[in-house]
Amino acid sequence: MTSETTLRAAVQQQRQLIATLRAALSAPALLQLLGFAAGQLDIVEHCLSADEMARDRSPSGLAWWLDQTANLLHAAALQTKYVEDIVAKFGPDVRSV
Repeated sequence: MTSETTLRAAVQQQRQLIATLRAALSAPALLQLLGFAAGQLDIVEHCLSADEMARDRSPSGLAWWLDQTANLLHAAALQTKYVEDIVAKFGPDVRSV
C-alpha cells in the first residue's frame, strides 16, 4: 500500500519539476502539457486533503483510495516525463510536438 506521506512527497517533487520545466520552456504546446500535469496534481492533492482523508473507510477501502490516488499521480508524472523527454531531444524552444 502506498502511504499518504509518500504521495505528498511525490506531489511536491512533481510540482518542483513542473516549475523548473515551465521556467525553461517557451513552446506553448509543451507548456499546455505541463498545465495538464499540474491539473492532475491538483486532483491528487484533493484526494489527499484533510476532508477526504478523514472519511470513514475500512483499512482496505483506504488502501484502495491511496492506490487510486497513486495511479493519478503516476499519470501526471508520465505527462511531465514526456515533456522532459521532448526537451532533452529537441531543446526547450521546440515548436512542434
